[in-house]
Amino acid sequence: MLMAQIEANTAPVIEDVRTPEEFEAGHVPGAINIPHRELSDRLDELLLEPGQPAVVYCERGVRAAIATDILNAAGIERINHLEGDMAQWRRTNLPIAYPGLGPSSQ
Repeated sequence: MLMAQIEANTAPVIEDVRTPEEFEAGHVPGAINIPHRELSDRLDELLLEPGQPAVVYCERGVRAAIATDILNAAGIERINHLEGDMAQWRRTNLPIAYPGLGPSSQ
């Protein structure tokens, strides 16, 4: 479903909370990278409007759960945790973006 939203240019804000190195090794197309440890200090970079939905993911789920708690504490309520995170995205052969190259299929 998220991929269909990405393709239709209707995707919510997509937040990748992995490290910059992990992000550069491949991420969900259109994702913004703010590591979970920096999220509290960088919330303004998400450019979320009140009530706007967001999707959060990491590699396997632990950091995304922490990020969801941070976002909820900041008053951001419409947060979805990407099912299966990046590990499942990769396993299901969905397109992966690389900085400077855009999305590609595996």
